[in-house]
Amino acid sequence: MTRRTLLLIALLLALAVPVSGQRRQTFEVITVSNSVVMISASTLSGMNAGQGVLETAAIRYRCDGVAVSASVGTPLQVGSTIAFGNVVDARACQFIRSGSSDGSLSLNFWQ
Repeated sequence: MTRRTLLLIALLLALAVPVSGQRRQTFEVITVSNSVVMISASTLSGMNAGQGVLETAAIRYRCDGVAVSASVGTPLQVGSTIAFGNVVDARACQFIRSGSSDGSLSLNFWQ
């Protein structure tokens, strides 16, 4: 093999190996309808914190372990964000739509 080929192989191998200290991330989109939904366990597994943005239709949420309803809970309007300082809080969060349309909540979590 030529030196150029060996350098190309070394470069490709270096790009294929994750960089030490790189943070793992997960992503989930939740459709928030008229039944309570929660963040999936697989999205939260091994994560430390996260953030979400509501993309369509207003919703309500609670993260205190008490049931949320369409009229009781913290309102979240389209374009608003929600931050999760830890996954313990995120695991307890419940979401439900507050109007006649389903909401779409995009969530990112990281280590």
